[in-house]
Amino acid sequence: MRRNFFLPAILCAMLIAGAAGCGGGLGVPKPAFETSETVADIPLEESGIEIPVMVQMNPILRKVEEKVPLEFNSKGWETVGTSPVGDVGVKYRVWRGPLQASLAGNKVTITVRLYYSLAVAHKLKAGIFGGGETPWMQFGQCGDGRETPREAIFRMETSLDWAPDWKVRSKTKLLPNLYPNSCDLTALKFDITGAVDGRIHPRLEEAAKLIDERIPAAADFKSTAEEAWKKMQTPLQVEKDVWLLPNPREIHVTAIESSGDQLVTGIGITGIPALVAGKMPASTILPLPELKAGPKGTGTFNIALNASLNFDAAAEQLFRRLSDKPLALGARRVSITGVSIFPSKERCVIQLGLKGDVNGTIYFTGTPAYDEEKGFLSLAKLDYTLETESVLHTAAEWLLHDDFRNELRKQAQWRMDAGLKDAKGKIEQALNVTLNEHTTLRAEVRELYLRRFFMNQNGFRADIVAQGVAAVEWK
Repeated sequence: MRRNFFLPAILCAMLIAGAAGCGGGLGVPKPAFETSETVADIPLEESGIEIPVMVQMNPILRKVEEKVPLEFNSKGWETVGTSPVGDVGVKYRVWRGPLQASLAGNKVTITVRLYYSLAVAHKLKAGIFGGGETPWMQFGQCGDGRETPREAIFRMETSLDWAPDWKVRSKTKLLPNLYPNSCDLTALKFDITGAVDGRIHPRLEEAAKLIDERIPAAADFKSTAEEAWKKMQTPLQVEKDVWLLPNPREIHVTAIESSGDQLVTGIGITGIPALVAGKMPASTILPLPELKAGPKGTGTFNIALNASLNFDAAAEQLFRRLSDKPLALGARRVSITGVSIFPSKERCVIQLGLKGDVNGTIYFTGTPAYDEEKGFLSLAKLDYTLETESVLHTAAEWLLHDDFRNELRKQAQWRMDAGLKDAKGKIEQALNVTLNEHTTLRAEVRELYLRRFFMNQNGFRADIVAQGVAAVEWK
């Protein structure tokens, strides 16, 4: 009887082939689970809001005008000096134009232009011509009859700055007068315009005092600063168990500047906002700090948002897409029995369990890539690991055709920004709040942009910033 020495070899080859088709393992080596270095958080730039502070000058100027009469006249002849022959007297009429204010920086210059006409007379000393009381004898005039009225320009300057008690304070002083066409009676070496000074200066001094009283009363912003500072230390609810922490770091005032008919300054608050999940965080309300000056802010805020997808969730989504029905690859059929995803240094590994015309486990690898515009995560250059490809060349070469690879590439995409557009509206809603009866915080999220995308030992993460503008409306 002849022995067939080739039969065991044939049976062994059949068993190896059957292992691939009847439930045996392919024996592909599993790639190592290797995470990249820990990625530290990147601190955000400071955010800021501005509370505009305006001092309206027109109401104050109207009160000042009330202190300066529109017109005043002398009561007959008024003695204003003497000469070798007797008393010098004037009879005058004075009227003014409207008060004019010019603003430059933190200064307000108020100008009042006066017009006047004068008649000048002598009252001779008794006894020069004999007899008793002598009448006034007019010998000159200014701005009367055919002459153009004389002018006198009176000015005052108000400087404004911040006081330690969070009020805008003012300091007003009278400036030297101007006389474009003074009434100088050179024959007597006597300037009659001094009489005008004596009548108008006391009124302007009253007006200056009024300004320095009215501005601090109208520009007391301590309560506004306190309310804003308190509100910015309180967590703002974005949605259930999600809170926006403004995290204020500093509050300051900005320089006073002029704009049209008003003086404009501001209260600025800077901080680093953050979103946190869970129960409402505890907050400690610190008192309003002492007043300090600071630069004018842009009113731009930045809030960090994290779009994350862990490996288990990504694997579950991919499994649902691939396991709906067996994949037909020509005459072959294969079903996906399980999906796992894990990192291997800078690349990502997809582990697939197979059942059908081939059984076992195979591995794909690709580089994570995030499409900021579409908000999608995919794996660039997704393909078999070298070890998987080597085994399939022997056991199931038909799986190396592009149909299977292309189907996996098509399905291995995940949306990571599903909640971000909702977050935009919710952040705006949380930030648009009323501070008090005079002030309302208004905010608008202008854009969401990607700061960075990376993979860690737990999954994928996109660091996204919600950037917008915020300001306080004052009424």
